[in-house]
Amino acid sequence: MRSSSVLRIVLVVDQPVPVAKYGGTERMVVWMAQLLLRLGHQLILVAPSSSALPGVTHWPANTQAQARQILLQHQGQYDLVHLHGWYGAGEGLPAVATLHGNMQLNESFPLPNWVCISADHARRHGRRTFVHNGLPVDEYPFNAIAQRQALFFSKVKRKSKGIARTLKMARQSGWQLDVAGGRRLDLIKAGGLLDSLSPKIHFHGEVGGVRKLALLQQAAFMVFPIEWDEPFGLAVVESMLCGTPVLASPRGSMPELIVNGVSGQLCQSDADFAQAAENVPHLDRVRCRQFAADTFPIERCVARYLELYHRVLQGEVLS
Repeated sequence: MRSSSVLRIVLVVDQPVPVAKYGGTERMVVWMAQLLLRLGHQLILVAPSSSALPGVTHWPANTQAQARQILLQHQGQYDLVHLHGWYGAGEGLPAVATLHGNMQLNESFPLPNWVCISADHARRHGRRTFVHNGLPVDEYPFNAIAQRQALFFSKVKRKSKGIARTLKMARQSGWQLDVAGGRRLDLIKAGGLLDSLSPKIHFHGEVGGVRKLALLQQAAFMVFPIEWDEPFGLAVVESMLCGTPVLASPRGSMPELIVNGVSGQLCQSDADFAQAAENVPHLDRVRCRQFAADTFPIERCVARYLELYHRVLQGEVLS
């Protein structure tokens, strides 16, 4: 007989999992699934047909309509649906929906149980419920001594991630800069091409696995001068877990992730970034790592979601 404490959870995601490189939402789904399995819960994955997670039953779907049909057909075989995409598939079902991006929650998204991923994210969407993303701490080995200098690790193509400003600051301050998340050709769209033409600036393309960890570990600091309201920022926590502090604009979730003088520095102006970079040698990489490990472990994230699952199953509507 199935224990009442064991939940049958359907995880819905609209992109294949796992991913090799870029894909914060997909990685969160994998990390959650791995821990939920270890805790003894039964998992089903509704995701594109190329997906596969060990120990998880896969109901393939390649469109929201297919996901919706599958969930309706199999009612009674699960307790709750956790949507990370294809949100319309969960309408009228016992469901929790994690909003991973920024969007208008209106009549087009009729689900009641939205969960945001930072306090700022929740405020901007008229919500109160949020769960900070969590990471598997042990997958990010600590490095005490930096071998390189500045690192930009984000989608180069997206102007709002701040690559053009980063390149300008690197040129003005003389930083050695590693850029991961795109190619120099992407700057034709994003800006900053002329500032990138320096032997001190190296582009690594989209990286994952060992190469990604090496860049995170070896950097003296990460630069994150975002020009939008970041919902969370996995790369920021990944960097801090490796011991690498982050210099970031104080937008979106950044004030929740970065403690000045501990895990990095919040910076308004280019001069602020330059001064913060000068102060990096005075930051303790051990304290940076410990803050991130204590504050953003996957165990805390999953425990919070399990609490929300039980509240929804008891009839509560999340606000």
